[in-house]
Amino acid sequence: MIENLERISDGGLFKIVAMDHRDSLRSILNPQNPLSVPENQMKETKILLAKTLSKKASAVILDPIYGLDALKVAESGVILSIERSGYSGTEEERVTELLAGWFVRKLRDVGANAVKILVYYKPGSGTAKHQEGLVRRVYEDCRKNDLPLICEFLLYPSKNDEDIINTARIFSKICDVVKTEAPEEKKNCLKLSDSLDKPWIALSRGVPFNEFKDILKKACEGGASGFAAGRGIWGDVILEDEETFKKISLERLGELNRIVEENATSWYEKI
Repeated sequence: MIENLERISDGGLFKIVAMDHRDSLRSILNPQNPLSVPENQMKETKILLAKTLSKKASAVILDPIYGLDALKVAESGVILSIERSGYSGTEEERVTELLAGWFVRKLRDVGANAVKILVYYKPGSGTAKHQEGLVRRVYEDCRKNDLPLICEFLLYPSKNDEDIINTARIFSKICDVVKTEAPEEKKNCLKLSDSLDKPWIALSRGVPFNEFKDILKKACEGGASGFAAGRGIWGDVILEDEETFKKISLERLGELNRIVEENATSWYEKI
């Protein structure tokens, strides 16, 4: 597992570009009619993203539905998502489902260096224990296959720093890297780091790039080991001409990398 953690990081720092988007990518490619986006356009977009951004990333996150061709051209480590897009259940009781036909060994066999699972989480809800149990099962499977598990949780319907810290503590016991929104206060980023025996990385959750830069700096100064960002890097430029897309997205990724290199805590200190 340590070898694969090293494969998806750079000197113990995570510089990860997410491109496993499905429904949200369709909405970017065709806001008026997302469902009309053809499969080949989804695949070609991910190939372009991987070819361009993997050069400066420690890893990219892809999905096995549209991203396997992109996996082949990636020049970095590869993390594959295992969850279906969205959730089932109700708005108040959200349930994560795994991709049908995809399990950890199969993800490993097609080239994954790590697995990512995203769960919606509402502390104290009727589905909280189910979500924890699902992550635990995937974690056990990852252990059997010597792959790290990155757990991303999204709190709903609202969040505060204490909820982030408490939830990160729960999931850190059943994953190898916690992927979370950073607490609002820098002191609470430090509190989060002190409360975990695993590394954590800041996710962008689609916020504008300049906003995420500030979030990332605060997170890294507070003990984060890097980032996993997607749309904040490429979302508003993917439909530009290829030269413009490459220029802007690579410049943005370079800026995030510098913030991490100057401020982040290596995962070597946690594992």
